[in-house]
Amino acid sequence: MRAILDANILVSAVIKTEGKPAQILRRATIEFDWLTSEYLIAEVARVLIRPRIQKLYAEFVAVERRMGFLARMRDEAEMVAVKRTVDPASRDAHDDPILASAADGHADYIVTGDLDLLTLGEFEGIQIVTPVQFLKILDAARAE
Repeated sequence: MRAILDANILVSAVIKTEGKPAQILRRATIEFDWLTSEYLIAEVARVLIRPRIQKLYAEFVAVERRMGFLARMRDEAEMVAVKRTVDPASRDAHDDPILASAADGHADYIVTGDLDLLTLGEFEGIQIVTPVQFLKILDAARAE
């Protein structure tokens, strides 16, 4: 099973260590192939340095922790070399690189909390699911 974790899932996993996204991240590379791209790493880095995030979650996004998480993404996730662009598929053009990453990485799932992506439901056979849905998928696969 191969999955792209959207930036909102990764940021949430960093700042809410007991939430559903953090549970998914703990299962990454053990129960599924975690895919990422340079675009996603850059997006996570951008979000983690936003003033609002810095103010609300200072202990979770301190420089050392932030850099450690970005290094973990590079070390543990499979880096997808995105070779294509997609025709505008999402209501938000910023989501199209996520779709391209998933397609070029032969992902089975995109895990996101982004309503623009979730509205699509699927893209080129790739299921777009919430963290709760993905945890159920992982649990079902584990039970088999």
